[in-house]
Order: sequence, then structure tokens, then C-alpha cells
Amino acid sequence: MSQAGYTPIQLYYSTTASAAPIAGNLANGELAINITDGKLYYKDNAGVVQLLANKTNTGMVYPGAGIANSTGSAWGTSYSTSGSGTTIALATSPTLTTPVLSAETFSTAASVTAGTNAQGQGALTNDYNVITTASSNPSGVTLPTATTGRRIVIVNKGANSVNIYPATGGSIDALAANASIALTVGGVMEFNASSTTQWYSSYNLYTSASVASGVTSFSAGSTGFTPSTATTGAITLSGTLAIGNGGTNSTATATAGGVSYGTGTAYAFTAAGTSGQVLTSNGSGAPTWATATGGISYTRVTANTTLTNNQGVIADTTGGTFTVTLPATPSSGNQVWIADGGSWGTTNLTVGRNGSTIEGTAADLTLDISGVEVQMVYDGTTWNVYVLGGAAGVSTTGSGNTVLATSPTITTPTISGNQTYTGSGGRILADFDNATVTNRLAFQTSTTNASTGIYALPNGTSTAASWQATNSADPTNCSKILIATNASTDVQLVSGVNGSGSYLPLSFYNNGAQKMQLSTAGSFGIGVTPSNNGWLELAAGTTSVAPARLTSGTNLTSPVAGTIEYDGTNFYATPTIGTTEQRGAISVIQQFVLSSAGSAIGPTIANFFGSNSAVQLAATTTYFIEAYCYFLKTTAGTATWAALFSSAPTAAHATLEYTPVTGFTTSIITGAMVNAEATANAVANMAFAATASLTTAVYHVAKFRIFVTTNGATNLRFNLTQSAGTATPQAGSWYRVRKVATNSGNFVA
Repeated sequence: MSQAGYTPIQLYYSTTASAAPIAGNLANGELAINITDGKLYYKDNAGVVQLLANKTNTGMVYPGAGIANSTGSAWGTSYSTSGSGTTIALATSPTLTTPVLSAETFSTAASVTAGTNAQGQGALTNDYNVITTASSNPSGVTLPTATTGRRIVIVNKGANSVNIYPATGGSIDALAANASIALTVGGVMEFNASSTTQWYSSYNLYTSASVASGVTSFSAGSTGFTPSTATTGAITLSGTLAIGNGGTNSTATATAGGVSYGTGTAYAFTAAGTSGQVLTSNGSGAPTWATATGGISYTRVTANTTLTNNQGVIADTTGGTFTVTLPATPSSGNQVWIADGGSWGTTNLTVGRNGSTIEGTAADLTLDISGVEVQMVYDGTTWNVYVLGGAAGVSTTGSGNTVLATSPTITTPTISGNQTYTGSGGRILADFDNATVTNRLAFQTSTTNASTGIYALPNGTSTAASWQATNSADPTNCSKILIATNASTDVQLVSGVNGSGSYLPLSFYNNGAQKMQLSTAGSFGIGVTPSNNGWLELAAGTTSVAPARLTSGTNLTSPVAGTIEYDGTNFYATPTIGTTEQRGAISVIQQFVLSSAGSAIGPTIANFFGSNSAVQLAATTTYFIEAYCYFLKTTAGTATWAALFSSAPTAAHATLEYTPVTGFTTSIITGAMVNAEATANAVANMAFAATASLTTAVYHVAKFRIFVTTNGATNLRFNLTQSAGTATPQAGSWYRVRKVATNSGNFVA
């Protein structure tokens, strides 16, 4: 109860245990109290009801409360801790006044055994870890699951490198998740966690377990250096570095223009020479500078000159050719130099041998290439020629030689005379297979607009030569083709072998394909690869190409046995030569056959063999013609046969033979055959007499033999006229025409 005269202040309150006001009960900043629970509430400026005080202080901790060694006992008091007290929770960004902090401590594992190189091996649980055993190379350890702010230190004192893995799902630095980082032997690495999955290696130091706390002694060994003031602590070296350790073993100062040389124990420098001097050896003594002496002095000559030993001349032949003569009676080692004065290619220079030989040849040397210099050295037997430079080489008369450098490059040389290659197994190597054909090495005459001929010539009295191509880079055992001469016997195209090579067929190609081939057995195929079943095999004919064709010619005056000839009209064969048989004509037969019964014809005149059956005969040609007409008569009546030519022949003779008028019904013909003859000279229609009346419903046969010599080109038909009824031509009827040659054979009186 308030004092008398005062109005009491009473808060919004509740007596219900555990009841708390809601936001709708209070205005911002208004207080409310549960007088049963002893809890004081207020509404903040965000409109949220907050607990401000509690009579039991449950959930409200004042500084120092519950903390070991804390001096604080209530709100607003200061506090301190010592020892390993419980973690103290401070407000965000607290103000600490003159704090005194003792050194931090870590959980330590002083003897860690690393596992194999895999995540999960060698799991670490302490903050400071010293690895003393690392048996695998590399070994492996695994960091604990990261917590923000945690620090882990790892020292590797094991025998092998250690790979450090994060816990599953974690990462180290920018490495991929679960990837490891290596720690070498003697190395130290610190890891700091920035989150529950991310570690960062703060530093990576490498130390050696064998490094002591400081230098205890020092020796410069055999270097030539010595400690001048001490062997521990700060050391100063003095002396000279020995040659064996890369030094000079000398304190000499390099002379400008001097040359370094060895004294046997150290390096030294010569004095500087003067311009134009040369360095001269003094044996094991110091070299010295001296004025240059000796060498070759060149003089220009334009007329005949005799050289002396060690003389050089510039021979100028601009005014005309002349002779430079070598020294007489030279000694071994004598030498001379001759340089072109600029015109040897136009006006040659002659080098006179002066009784000696040049390159072993008793002939003078002609220098005919401009811009060269030659050195000539006498070896005690002959003068040797060496080309020292210039645009090209030299030429010699006789069989003189030119000596070039090893593997020289020679551009567009002009070579006269024979070329001799010494040694064995030599090759002419060049680009013979360039994809651009014109870029390949080729042989070509130097004569403008002239043809090129390449020869392989025998030597001396030999009469054989050949061009050969092999199928192997090593010709010892291979197949080959030869184009060869064989004395005066023949010239040969040969499929041959070397050593154990195999004989191959000889093929002839044209238009990109094989056209002929001669087999190793001797069979010759034209248009076909021979099967060795005959000496000559021809490809099958086509609609436009026959397998074989003889060209028209004149027959042999004297027949030769085994020959076949064609005179443009007939083919002839001569099987033997003798008094009883010689050349004879080969008959060419044209034949027409009814393969099935024809249509009934008659009684008026009709072609027995039907339309498109007439044979064509050439002009002024002799033929022997046979016909076999087999037919069925349907009505009794006579039959009149005629051989009709479209153009009257010169002469024609014929016989007709036919079955009895009674005919036949079986394959056996009974009764006598009836014969008739006809002759037609310059008459187109060769008609025979009519037969007697032929029996009906039976078969009849008429057979013709005609020998005719045509006048103009003509054709022939076999016509039949009947007095009554029809005749049906039967299958198997035929006629053939054989062309014959007149007076072909061996005839006697």
C-alpha cells in the first residue's frame, strides 16, 4: 500500500502462473509483470515482447557467475579467471580494460604414426601433432572434421613424405574436395579452419632434423680458402680458390688485351701485344707476342711464269692464254697457289707440269673455270690438286683428277670427258620419285630441240650390255627385268633373277591395264592372264572386238606347212607339204535351221523357210549350197520347187532329190527317192519339174545340192508352189551355204 498522500504505480500484471503478455496487450516500451512467476516483460520497438527480469535468474547469467576462480558475483561486477577455467561467453565486441592473458595451450600428440596414403588413415585428434613414423612412401594422415577457427599444426619427423587429407567432404586451400597436400620429411605445416569444411594451410616450413643450433666448427677443405678470424660464429674466408675447385689459384690481375695461360700451378695473363702481332708459343714458358712472318705473298702475272716453292700468283688471262710452270725437281711438301685473275672461263690457263706428273698423270693441267683458286702440293711422287674456293671446279686434260671436299654441293656443273666412280656399292642418289614429275632427276640432251638417247655400252671386245631394274633395294637376291643385247644373236627383254630371287611373269600394260602377259611356263596371253593350258591364249570376244582377226594379204608363193592365210576372200590352211596335199581353202559355212515347225504355206508360191530367211551371196563368188526341206502335206497335189536368186548368177547347177510321192509316217523312209536336175545360166529362177501328186497327211522330204557362181551380189530363197492344199515346214529343216575357192589344192596332169 502506498504511503498516505501518494498515488501508487501499478503495472499491468497477471497472477496466472506461466502466463506471459502478448504483443497486443502492450504498447511499445510498456511493462508487464507476472507476480506469481516473478517475471518482468516489456515490448521493444520492433513490437516483440521480451523477458526483462526473472526473480529466480533462470537463463540470466551475470558476469562471473558459475565460473571457477571468478571474482564477480552479481551484475555489473568485474571478474577474472585463472588456471583452466570454463570458457567465458562475452558480448559481441566487448570492452576489455587492461586484460592480462596467459600463453595459449594446445592438445598435443608427440608421437603420431602415419597410415597408408589414403583418406581416413592416420586420423588426427590433437591440435599439435608430431609424426614420428611414416613407413609408406608416401604415408597419409587425416585432419579432424573442421570447426570454424580451429588450428592444427603437423610436424613430419618420419622417414617419408606424408600426404595430409581433409576429413570426408572437406577441402584444403583451393584443392578439390578430399584432395591431399604433401608434407615433406622435416617439414612443418599449419592448418586453420575457416568453416566446417574448409582448411587453409597458413604456412609451410621445411626444416632438417639434423640441423643443429648453430655452426660449431668450419673447415675450407682443399679449396685453398682458410678461416681468417674464426671457425664458429661469423666466419671470414681468405686465400685463393684452387684450380681443382674451379678457381685460378692465382691473384693475378687480368691485363687488357692480354691472353690467359697456365703456368702449371695457376693461371696468369700475358702482357698486351701491339696491333698486327701474333701470339707465339715458347713451349712450357709464357707465350709472347711477335711480329707475323712467313705466309704467302701473291703477285699478279699475265705472261708465262715459272713458280717456286711457297709462291702464290694471281693469273690474269684477260690478255690471252699463257702457262704457269710448276717448280722443277720439287721436294716432298713443296706447294704453290694459283688464283684466277677473273677470266679463266673465257681464256684458259695452262699449268705446265715441268717434268713431274699432276695427279699421277703425265699431262699439263688446264684451268678453265672462272673465280677459283687451286693449291698444288707435291707428295714426293706427284702434284696433288686441291680446290680452295671459287664458283666451280677445274678441268684436266688426259685423265687428270679433281679433288673436292667431302660431300660437296655442286650446282649445275659442266663436266667434260669420262666420269669414273671408284669403290664398290656406289649409288647415284637423287629425287627420282617427286610427286611433281618435272621436279624429278631426269636425263636430257643438251642439244636444243634434239632427241635424247641413253646407252648402256659394253667395254672393249664385249658384245653384251643391259639395263636392269630390280624389285629390292638389295640386288643380291631379287627379281629383275633386263633390256639386253646378246652379241649378234638377239636383243632381249628378260624377266630374270639374281641369287635366290623368284622368276616373275612378263606383263605388258597399256591404258592403265594389263594387255598381254608371258607366263614363266611360256604361255602367252593376249587380253587375258594365261592359264598355262596352251602356248597362246586369247581373251573372249565381245560385241565389238573379235578374239582374232587376219588382215587381208597375198598368199605365199610357196606354201608352208602349218600356216593359215587370208587373201581377202578366203581362208587357207596348209597342213602338209608334199605331192598329195598342199594348201587348201577353209570353208566358211552359213546355216539356217528351223528350230520349230513353220506356218502352213501354199498352194501359191512361198518361201519354204519363211520370211527373213534368204541368204546373201557376194558378187563373183562361188558357193556350194545344200538344203533339207522336211514338211507335212495336208492335201494331195503336185509340188514345184525352185531356187530363186534376186540377181541372175553367172552359172548355177543343181540336183533335187525327194521322197516317193507316198511319203512316210515313221522315221524310216521306204521306196526309191526321186531325182531331178536343173541348170540356170544367167537365169534368176532355177525351177525344177513338178512332182507327181503327193499323198496327203504324210511327211515328205526334198533335198537340194546347188553349185553356183554369182555375177552380182544376190540372195537366195527356196520357193514351193503346190497344185492343191498346203505344206507345213517341220522343225529340223535346214540349209547351209559354204563359200569355196576355185582351184585350191595340189593338182597334176
